[in-house]
Amino acid sequence: MNKDFANNVYQFCDQLFGQFIEEFSGKEVGSEECNKKVIMEKFFSKYVPGKKVKKNVMNKKKKLSGYTFFGQENKDLFNKEIKELSSKNNGDKIRFVKYQSDKWKELNDEKREEWNVKAKEFNIQKDNNLNVNE
Repeated sequence: MNKDFANNVYQFCDQLFGQFIEEFSGKEVGSEECNKKVIMEKFFSKYVPGKKVKKNVMNKKKKLSGYTFFGQENKDLFNKEIKELSSKNNGDKIRFVKYQSDKWKELNDEKREEWNVKAKEFNIQKDNNLNVNE
């Protein structure tokens, strides 16, 4: 377990237990007013008893790198180019990831940094949209 993860778990538990004590103070744990179902519904609004929790509880995807964003934005173009190259090479299939990697390597540092900035902006916009829709 890395140090940042452990620190985040600690902070989360500290807040959760503090809220628990505040909300359920004076109530007997295990009673009708302080059982697992009541507690889970209080802190996790989408809790359904017996339903397995998805691994990605926060519903947040990994942030895109400049390289990944570059590939996504150029996917159609790259697929078209790969198809044309494959037909010229007796139908030998060219792997998308290899093609994308080669194209990325052809970019100078300035162009790569532009893609990194675009990816950061995209990630910020995506995070803002997630927060609005939650």
